[in-house]
Amino acid sequence: MLSQFRPEVDGLRAVAIIPVLLFHAGINEFAGGFFGVDVFFVISGYLITMQLATSEKTGLQLLRNFYHRRIRRLFPAIAVVSLSTALIAFLIMTPSQLKPFFSSFTATQVFFQNFYLWQNSGYWDQSLETSPLMHTWSLAVEEQFYFLFPFLFVFTKIRRSTNVLITIASAVFVVSFLAAITRLGTSSVGAFFLLPYRAWELMAGALVALYEFKRLGQSQTRQHLQKAATNLGLVLILVSIVVGDKNTYHPGFMTLLPVVGTSLVIAFGRQSSVTSKILSKRLFTDIGKLSYGLYLWHFPILAIWRVKKGTELANPEVFVAMLATFVLAYLMWRFAETPFRDFVRTKTRTVALVASIGFVALVTIGVAGQLTAFGKTSSKELAMLEAQAEVPEFRDNCEEVDFEAPISGCIIGSNQLVGSMGEVVLLGDSHAGALKDSLSSKLLERNVSGMSFVKAGCPPVSDIIMDPVEKFNCTEFNQIIDLVLGESKITDVILFARWTFYIEGTRFTNFKGYREEGYEVEFTAPNTSFKSTEERINYLGDQVKLTIERLESTGKRVHLVYPLPELGWDPITYAKVFIDRGESWHRKLDIPYEDFLARTQRTFGELDRATSNLTNAVFASDLVCNNQISDWCVASSENTLYYGDNDHLNKNGNKLLAEFIVERVLGER
Repeated sequence: MLSQFRPEVDGLRAVAIIPVLLFHAGINEFAGGFFGVDVFFVISGYLITMQLATSEKTGLQLLRNFYHRRIRRLFPAIAVVSLSTALIAFLIMTPSQLKPFFSSFTATQVFFQNFYLWQNSGYWDQSLETSPLMHTWSLAVEEQFYFLFPFLFVFTKIRRSTNVLITIASAVFVVSFLAAITRLGTSSVGAFFLLPYRAWELMAGALVALYEFKRLGQSQTRQHLQKAATNLGLVLILVSIVVGDKNTYHPGFMTLLPVVGTSLVIAFGRQSSVTSKILSKRLFTDIGKLSYGLYLWHFPILAIWRVKKGTELANPEVFVAMLATFVLAYLMWRFAETPFRDFVRTKTRTVALVASIGFVALVTIGVAGQLTAFGKTSSKELAMLEAQAEVPEFRDNCEEVDFEAPISGCIIGSNQLVGSMGEVVLLGDSHAGALKDSLSSKLLERNVSGMSFVKAGCPPVSDIIMDPVEKFNCTEFNQIIDLVLGESKITDVILFARWTFYIEGTRFTNFKGYREEGYEVEFTAPNTSFKSTEERINYLGDQVKLTIERLESTGKRVHLVYPLPELGWDPITYAKVFIDRGESWHRKLDIPYEDFLARTQRTFGELDRATSNLTNAVFASDLVCNNQISDWCVASSENTLYYGDNDHLNKNGNKLLAEFIVERVLGER
């Protein structure tokens, strides 16, 4: 019988966790550190399968024993980190931040964080850097695997036939891997977070365990080949961490490097190779033993510090955060994890009672926090800003009109439509949606009718695919534009979107080093593969040009709204930093005009190229840039805030923008 203790596997955990910590800390040299999670998936698949295959328990007793051990392993650390994070979040976050935090908190307790992030990712997602418990998505994937896979071992006939188990695991591996690389039935976001697209990584570890279990007592591969395979495995893991970055197609073929590498180290690491000797060193094994706590603690520490500071952390602050992570992980391992896992010190009934009561309490806290934020209120000054910060939703105040399914629009201006769509049509993404009500009021003053067609996350042009596809079905805009083209009563079409985001494919990092919340998304196109960033950017410019040409060919006047400045930070969160210090927030939210120009240089170039002599270019930035203060783009005037978040105008800003646009659209009527 082979020993279940594998010091080199503990050491392998250290190889996995350190890159993850440094990646989340923003260390550029570890841009591929996210592959550490894939290493953990393989290790987990291996250990769980070996535990199930070698267990003396059978049937339902096996399940009961398995889940009892999982509770002992997972619950105390999750509970300690969750409660600590919730307490600190309550102290430093605003009420508007607390409610989504507690939604994430609840998802963590029920191991559904991956589904929560999948549903709330993309255009309106919380920041990866400032959502303290978002990293528990990987634990959710593993727990969902733990819930399903052990049932195979309940059936005696299946369990006794290792070949059957290997066949099943191999089939899951192949199907899951193909689904992951093809994004079958989902997008890159779904493939990243959901178990069906990650199961192949866990199955890789399971196959190693089953193969090892099957060959117990049989002659092994030649030792020199085993040593070479182990060394190769570590090299593959390290290569993936070095070459991976934010542009890596993941999970995908590149993910094979850490998955295959980890499988090789586990499969052949019992031999005394260079890799096995290194990984078995106490430094690595001790870090490996703390890896669960290190993983749980590091992200809340980094995220909460970022929220409190309002900007990215400097290198000395990152060092302190990492030091705190190790200290807290050790203390939790010593005084919470180890005692709870000790079958002598902590009886089975005690575990069941504590875990049951704790689970109910944690879920209750999460649900109550979502609904009430536990009565948290802001200071008078911050509350004044929060009251202004709401971004208008395009679904609000919408008198809807259905056209060809699934297309519908909202009436703007006079409800006495001229024709089926009125005279003025607004096409765009969520920025156009935020403008809708204010624009409607201005059109109503002039007794002009119209329609707004808005799709969040979608530029108002043809043949653009945004990710995730199931959330941003931008192909509908093809149909909307066709309908608008066929309506002869329409005289004016306003195109308004966050053009810079679609052109650059990145969130805005402003002059103070603050990175705007959210995922970075690059669009794709039907039956098209872009060979370079320039080709992708030119494609969008071509599509804008084509849309304008089509509209103008039917005699419609096109009004192209050029980009507004992006702030790069949430105005409420950043203002709170100064209010908490007793300092004035005024002028602190503004950005230099030169930063706006640098960010939008390529966007202006593409939009200029797309316009014709007939197109009315509406420079929305003239509202806030080089206007009130020379060489600055302002986010507020006195106590009047213009922005609701990093880049959307609030009601105040949209009222100004609507008047600005209407004067240029209808000024000559």
